Amino acid sequence: KMFAGETGSDQLTKLNAYNGYVAKQGSARFAQERWLNPMALSSIGRYKSQYFETLHKSGFLPDAHTSRSVSSNFNSLFMDTSTYSHHSSNIALVKACICAGLFPNVALGLTQEKKNNKNELRNLRLKMTDKIALNSKSAVGAMLGKPDVSKIIVYDDIFKVKEDRVNNATVVSIWGILLFGAAPELIEHKKNLGLGVIDEWIMFKSSPETIQGILKLKKLLDECIWRKLRYPRD
Repeated sequence: KMFAGETGSDQLTKLNAYNGYVAKQGSARFAQERWLNPMALSSIGRYKSQYFETLHKSGFLPDAHTSRSVSSNFNSLFMDTSTYSHHSSNIALVKACICAGLFPNVALGLTQEKKNNKNELRNLRLKMTDKIALNSKSAVGAMLGKPDVSKIIVYDDIFKVKEDRVNNATVVSIWGILLFGAAPELIEHKKNLGLGVIDEWIMFKSSPETIQGILKLKKLLDECIWRKLRYPRD
């Protein structure tokens, strides 16, 4: 919980834990007091470093020379401090990237339950079932219980204990799903309902004109991304 804050994201909670560990120079005491696994954190550092080097060598990050590593008791911990990570603290942007990676793993919050005198939303609906729950250890439940927070989440996978539960979840906005998650052919306007629909089950208030505007914007985004893929050094 100390790393979750108001992120409403298990993925961002883990990222915050890693960043905190790096900021403390890989302190064993810091990890022990917060029940963190130093070897797992060092593995994350290696993956981050490898991914950064791959992007650099492919031309996506042509002048990537300001990243840094710090020493830990196990291995080096990678932290990019270049201008390419300038927006890494923008939670909305990071969640949009999570949408792009995890769609169509989407669930909607259904019913609330009380936990420690606070509303938490643990029961979820998927496209094909509503007999699924949120992981009891998730940082997302308390956020879903708030009235002004989106009830849409994306998740990594489903595991079974006594019941099916979604694992590694993040609360996202409908705009994250629309612009970065769903393919254009999955977005439509149902005239008889007066609603926008994603993948034939996620409904939201929208006019036909708004849907057309979203689809045009998605087309422009796709063109920009494909151009970058074809000409990474441009």
